[in-house]
Amino acid sequence: MLWAVAWPSAGPTPIELTKRLVKAHLAGNALPQLSAIRPEATLADAYDVQKRFVDKVTKKHKGIAGYKGAVAGAAGQKALKLDGPLSAVLFRDGWLEAADKPTIRLAKFPGTKIETEVGFVIGRAIIRPINNVDALKAHVEAIVPVIELPAGKLEPTQPMVALDLAAANVLSANYIVGRRNPVAKVNPNRATIRLARRLAKGDDEKNKTTGAAAHRGQWQNLLHQVNHALGQGREIQPGHLILTGALGKITPAEPGDWTADFGELGKVEFSIH
Repeated sequence: MLWAVAWPSAGPTPIELTKRLVKAHLAGNALPQLSAIRPEATLADAYDVQKRFVDKVTKKHKGIAGYKGAVAGAAGQKALKLDGPLSAVLFRDGWLEAADKPTIRLAKFPGTKIETEVGFVIGRAIIRPINNVDALKAHVEAIVPVIELPAGKLEPTQPMVALDLAAANVLSANYIVGRRNPVAKVNPNRATIRLARRLAKGDDEKNKTTGAAAHRGQWQNLLHQVNHALGQGREIQPGHLILTGALGKITPAEPGDWTADFGELGKVEFSIH
């Protein structure tokens, strides 16, 4: 209803735009840019499209496994003219365990990027918005190191803006989940993070950062993602994973063996072929 009031009648409807996104996603093609199709669209409109899109493809991806933030850093938010991080959905078939030292095949997931992130595993269902971090902590079972591997791309119709990413579910694909750490024993803001590709001559460092690179801190970002998901009519159940967004540099995937050392949170090792 909000969309019908805010947008002129001329041009694709939300249902038509969703169909275009789903068709491109299932075919492995570049996803359409919402801002190019409906220049008057708002970020709220983009989340409406995202919800419709996710609802259409969730079954194919074996359900929803949690939620993720994007553009967690202050510089990125300023560049995209945001006053907070973006949000998206994690699919169950994208969940990979670090203990398996998984291999990602670029032929199947073209355009893959590598992001170092902190994740939170939910232990108690959250059914209504939470007002503060102390209340939120009671619902978290573990803190985990995560490598997120978003894949795909947007049509290069015009310069990308935030609502293009939001509508496209921020290109959610695979993510590798590391060791479960008790909440009381680690501070996610103090995590030291180093990502490197292993070479015969030594490690090729690609990213070096900390958990504190998330603007306003890890727990405040988690609080934002929880309340956003609930505001979109989503459920947050035990076992769900919530990521707070990329920390430091976003690295294009290159073939080889990789190691991400998250300090006290643990390591994640994986390969890209």
